[in-house]
Amino acid sequence: MRTIYSTMLLAAFIIMPFAASAADIDKALVEKTIVENWGGTASSAKKQMVQKDFTCDGKKDVIVGRVNGEQYDLLVITEDGGTLYSEKLNIPFTGATTQTGLCPPDKDADPSLSVETWTKEEAEEVFGSEICAQPIMVSGGECDPQYYFWSPKGVESKLAPYRQ
Repeated sequence: MRTIYSTMLLAAFIIMPFAASAADIDKALVEKTIVENWGGTASSAKKQMVQKDFTCDGKKDVIVGRVNGEQYDLLVITEDGGTLYSEKLNIPFTGATTQTGLCPPDKDADPSLSVETWTKEEAEEVFGSEICAQPIMVSGGECDPQYYFWSPKGVESKLAPYRQ
């Protein structure tokens, strides 16, 4: 579990709908994982949720994001080798001063959360082989977006960060 700290205060996210199919992660398991990672009040907190495959296994995974004071909390929930896997990152709002932070969004726009599709060649150019070409993208304010690629062989983190 990686934690990065921040220094700015921002607003929270709007709850996005969550629809699971038989092959996807159960909604109750997602809510339980959110509470385990973010605390008892997390299930009622405003958040953005995206359900899309970012591990290149053909199944929908869950990505949850929220503004939490001076940082953006990112939580990924997926299956890895048949078991539930979750990882959380705390991304600071540091502006353009560091490559690891987000720019604070303006008063009318919170950071956005999505999954992009890159070509295998584009992803391999950045990281080499053994990387999924469907990165999670977190974008906020005027800075370049942050990308997090699924790396199944990651030791401390299975999310490999990248910023253009």
